[in-house]
Amino acid sequence: MTRVRRRQLLIAAALLAAAIWAWFGSGVRTFTRPAEVLTFVPGLVVLVLTLRPSAELHRPPKTALRRTSALPWVGLAGLILVWELTELFSQPRAGHPTMSSISNALLSTRVTRFLGYLVWLAVGWMLVRDLGRRHE
Repeated sequence: MTRVRRRQLLIAAALLAAAIWAWFGSGVRTFTRPAEVLTFVPGLVVLVLTLRPSAELHRPPKTALRRTSALPWVGLAGLILVWELTELFSQPRAGHPTMSSISNALLSTRVTRFLGYLVWLAVGWMLVRDLGRRHE
C-alpha cells in the first residue's frame, strides 16, 4: 500500500470516527456525565496536542504580532460583550435574547447538535493542524 493511500485511509477513518463521536455526543442529555466526557475528551486531545513540546517554541517568531492587527479582534470582542450584557439585563427577556438563548434555540434538535458538534471538532482540528504546520 502506498504512502498516499495510507494517508487517505487514515483521513477517512478519522472523519468517520469524528462523525460517530459527534453523533453519540449529540444524542446524550446536556449537563450529564456522558455529555461532559464526550466533550472533555476531544478538548483534552486538542490541549495535549497544542501543548506538546517543540524546538520551535525556543526560536523567536519570524513575524511579530502587531498591535494594530489585534485591534479589530479586541473591538469585536468588546462589542459582543456589550451586546451580551445589554441583552442580559434588558426586559422582557423573551424580546432580548442572549447568545446562549439563541444557541439553545439553534441546537434544540439532534441534527443541529450533531452539526454543531462537527463544527466544534473541525475547529479543534484546524487549531491543531495549524499549530503543527508552525512546528514543522
